Formats: sequence, C-alpha cells, structure tokens
Amino acid sequence: MRPLLILIATLTACQGPKTKDQRPTPKDQAPATKISYPSASAGCIVNDEWWIIGDDAPEMLVIHPKRPDKTKFVPLPFYGKLHKGELHAQRQKKKTKHDIEAISSYSDPQGGMHVLAFGSGSKSPQRDSGLYFMNQQMHLVDWGPLYERLRKASMISEDDWNIEGACHDANGNLYLFNRKPSVLMVISAKDWFRYIEIKSVPEIENIQVRAFELPGIDGKKSGFSGADYDATNKRIIFCSSVEISDDSYRDGEILGSFVGVIEWPSLEKIKIIQTIDGLKLESVAINAKNPKEIWGLIDNDKGGSQLLTLKID
Repeated sequence: MRPLLILIATLTACQGPKTKDQRPTPKDQAPATKISYPSASAGCIVNDEWWIIGDDAPEMLVIHPKRPDKTKFVPLPFYGKLHKGELHAQRQKKKTKHDIEAISSYSDPQGGMHVLAFGSGSKSPQRDSGLYFMNQQMHLVDWGPLYERLRKASMISEDDWNIEGACHDANGNLYLFNRKPSVLMVISAKDWFRYIEIKSVPEIENIQVRAFELPGIDGKKSGFSGADYDATNKRIIFCSSVEISDDSYRDGEILGSFVGVIEWPSLEKIKIIQTIDGLKLESVAINAKNPKEIWGLIDNDKGGSQLLTLKID
C-alpha cells in the first residue's frame, strides 16, 4: 500500500498578509438578490439551468438565468418534519433535515449528464444521504460507507466531518471539500461510478487528499463552503466562509466569505481573488458561456436565501 499523501497548501506569494486575516471592506461587497426559497446551500449548472438545493428544503429550485418564467420546483424524496410556512418556503427541522450542502454535474464522453448531490455527513444517518440524477431519473444514495472510507483516508474525525463542496473535472474525477479542517479529497471517475453502481468503496491508496490553510477574518479561519471546476481555464474555483462556531453541526455568527482559485491538476497552490463582507457564500457555479462570471448562493442560516453574480479574472 502506498503511503497516504497529505499536503498542506499555502497561499501564493502574491497573496498579501492582510488578506489572510482581515474583514473585507465594503468595496468588496457584491450585490445580492433575495429569493423565496429556504436555505440555498448547493448549486450547479446543468444544461444552462441552475439547480439549487437548500440544506433544509423539501424541493429543488431550478432557474433558467435568462428565462425567469421557466423557474420550477422539483420535489425531493426526503421526508422530514417541516416547519409551517408558505408554498416553496417550507423547511425541514434541523434534527431531521438531510442537509444537502454540495452538488456537482459531469457530462460523460457519450453525452450523458450525471448530477451528484451530497449531504454534509455531520450527523448520521440522515445527513449521509444524497441524490444521483441520470437520464432524467432521481435516485437516493447512501453516502455513509464512502464517507467512512474518506474519513479514514483523510484522518478527519466524525465530529469534524462536514462535506460542503463538490465538483467534477473534465475527466469525471470527483472532488469533495470538507469544511474544517479544510481538506480536499479526490475520487476517480471509475471509483465513484463503481460506488453508485455496486456500492464498492475505493481503496484508501486510490484517494488523493490535500489539506489547505485558508484565510480568516478577525482571527477566525474560514472553511470550504463550495466549489466548481473551471474547464476553460483548467482550475478549481472555491468559496470559503467564516462563522464563529467550533461545531460542525451548529451554525454561528457570520463574518464573511472568500472566493479563491486552486491550481489544477497539482492542487498545490491557492489564490484568493475576492472577499465578501458579512455574507455566507455557500456555493459557486461558473457560467459556462462566460467563465469570468460566477453565480453564488447566500444562506443566512435563518432560512433566508440570496443569489448574487460575481465577476472574476
């Protein structure tokens, strides 16, 4: 068995020391638009549509950016006790919610579209659940056995396990991001397909692991909160957020967020490219028709959601 490879990635030289721990200034603030949908936490682009899932939402929101009249709600096969609320604004209670925090899409060489959604895993068993979309069919997935293997590979404790981001590269390899410690785990396309099809977990030596030191605000480190693969520029775009909480299960006061780039395929260097004050950026999705534009999701941890557009280089 090969030794487990865990690398600590540091900020690049062009990343100034003030950015490592500094509350973002107002000029960095991106405008955001409120939407009538609860707790938006995971989003990806599928055939020019933005698929959005809230961590306690019983439905998925599908938005066509250029056609707001085509917005639709897709029921999810999760059953948890709901708060009372308006249509499309009901929320699962914290103790029973499935906590979907990451979603990613991959188009295979034959043109098939695969979409995987992941529960955070921060509380078993319901948060180990997820979804797999293929050929317009939605399937429930138990990520528990895979999460257990990934915890062993990354040496992350159950208390610190909290999957918050996911993306696929052009080859179909899957990247999963743990919040804190900020760790990236890579699973080959072959291995995640085998897990979906026959529940075969990958061997530890086949799992790549990278640990990152992310910037912070007011002495509080940020943690991964979302990611997407930039196929045009061959890099990973990620977001991280800062909140005052030492518990992967409980939310805390929100201080702000960062958007950064991870060098690909080496995964050894990161660069912070934007800061956002006072908002919890939960997800980033690259506009395939304009790679310099990112669509982001904001969750205020009280059931409110916002959409925003970011411009990057």
